Amino acid sequence: MVIPALDDEVWRTAMEVYRDEEKAREFLQRKHPMLGGRKPLDAPAEKVINLLRRAAYSG
Repeated sequence: MVIPALDDEVWRTAMEVYRDEEKAREFLQRKHPMLGGRKPLDAPAEKVINLLRRAAYSG
C-alpha cells in the first residue's frame, strides 16, 4: 500500500533501500535529523531520495 500523494520516486527508492513496505512506511513517517527534524513525507522529494541513497550506499 503506497502512502497517498507520495512521490513515486521517493516510494520506489524507499522500497529499494528497505525492501519491506512496513519499514519503508515507518522511515517516511518518522522525523529525521538530516532533514532538519522533519518527516520525510514533509521534506522535498529530492532531499529524501538523496538521504535514502546515501544510506543505501554507505555501508
